[in-house]
Amino acid sequence: MANSWDIREVAATVKDYFAMLSLEQHGTAYNKSEHNRHLRNVVPRSRGSVEFKHQNISAILAELGLPYISGYKPRSNYQQDLRTAVIEVLSQQQKQLNEFARLAENTQEPPKILNWKSLLVDIPEALPTAGTRVRESRAIFGIDFPRIEANNRALGKQGEQLVINFEQQRLIASGMQDLARQVEWVAQTKGDGLGYDIASFDDRGDQRFVEVKTTTYGCYFPFYITDNEVDFARGHSDAYSLYRVFDFKQTPRLFMLNGAVDDHCSLKPKNYEARLASGTPSHSLE
Repeated sequence: MANSWDIREVAATVKDYFAMLSLEQHGTAYNKSEHNRHLRNVVPRSRGSVEFKHQNISAILAELGLPYISGYKPRSNYQQDLRTAVIEVLSQQQKQLNEFARLAENTQEPPKILNWKSLLVDIPEALPTAGTRVRESRAIFGIDFPRIEANNRALGKQGEQLVINFEQQRLIASGMQDLARQVEWVAQTKGDGLGYDIASFDDRGDQRFVEVKTTTYGCYFPFYITDNEVDFARGHSDAYSLYRVFDFKQTPRLFMLNGAVDDHCSLKPKNYEARLASGTPSHSLE
């Protein structure tokens, strides 16, 4: 069994992670392999062990509802000492967190999508998260990143436009050009109080109600959903899909949650904060 990481190793790894996160949040390119190699000059661990620890840090940040490096898939089986170290570093980085919040309020054009099929991915495996940790984070740092994104109307509109294009291309590829022309952005044509954003069609040509939730962060980042949206999904579960668009600024992708939202996500009222729950079905529209 591998030796436990000591405080010095943990602190150095957390510091390295936040250096990469800051670069990523500002849109500055960096090399994860180079960071890993330089860190191992201080932390005498294998490359895989260092990467796993970075993934642990991603899991902690995702649980706290804070930005994380999406290129490090969150892994939740971490030492309590690591979580304590992450909280301590964050407590000393309020200025940087405020800068991250400012960046979250801004919106830029996403990269051009050349292959629309590449947008769709399977539903990611759920993380065993605890909502109390998100509340703890907001109490400590005073920033609600999911709320900032929920209030970013430009980001929401851009995500919906991406899904409109995706739906039209999907239907055309299925030989349903007439239905592709009937896809309606109802959030724009009829208002945003209907409980869904886009009226589309599934692969059989049946009505499909699509709600779009967009984040610039990774697929595990929590999102807000209203009572009205949850109720509509429950009442139209046979024809409802929530499209979660993620990594919007870098390489936009999406996955589909078909049916009632609470079949897939754990919800907290009043405006629900949603996280993927285990046992979700595939992304098929059938």
